Amino acid sequence: MRRLCVKLDRIAGLRQLRDSLEPDPVSAAVVCELNGADSVSVRIKPELTSIQPRDIKLLRQMVQTQLNLEVPNRQDFLTMAQKYQPDMLTIIPAYQESNVMHNGIKLNRNLQETISDLRKAGNEICLLLDPDPLQIKQAIKLDIQAIEICIGNYSLLNNKAEKSKELNNIWKSAELVHQAKLLCAVGHGLDYQNIKSLIQINEIREFRIGYALIARAIFTGLDQAVRDLRQIMD
Repeated sequence: MRRLCVKLDRIAGLRQLRDSLEPDPVSAAVVCELNGADSVSVRIKPELTSIQPRDIKLLRQMVQTQLNLEVPNRQDFLTMAQKYQPDMLTIIPAYQESNVMHNGIKLNRNLQETISDLRKAGNEICLLLDPDPLQIKQAIKLDIQAIEICIGNYSLLNNKAEKSKELNNIWKSAELVHQAKLLCAVGHGLDYQNIKSLIQINEIREFRIGYALIARAIFTGLDQAVRDLRQIMD
């Protein structure tokens, strides 16, 4: 069965617009789980202006499925993230001012050392990577448990030939991840339309979605938005 991971950062972003208590990402997590989400995810940002430590603490207490924390490869934030004992840590690039992440993290020695330290502490690790088979081959040699393929570039393409080429790269990358017996996820650009092509790739086992789901929830309600996506996936 394919897994659905709902990213709740946009809920917290709406709350921040009015410096209010609502909408509450913790309450949103409960709704998502009750309607078919297999995990929830939030991002630890350097400025801590949307998701707050209070949110993560309560999410850890309330989430009945799995809690994923996205975090840049910065020691201070990695240390903070580990205190909440998430089920998985997804290492992402340094946060971008555009508020949209279209590329994955780059492999280097510093990242390898980070992974080694996190694994010694007992953490499950996922890397956000571009759909580059050569880079995927390097990554699967590391002591990680999952790879999230970043579809940010794919989600922006309009040219049919270019889109087909990028989809093929995603498929090849997913196949490599699956062969290595790691969890293969996709995210960062996922919506209700492009997921229809991606679910044809059997090696993809988890779909991580935030913005598109929250946008639909404005019109349908959060519960129905999750059920609609679950129906597409199943």
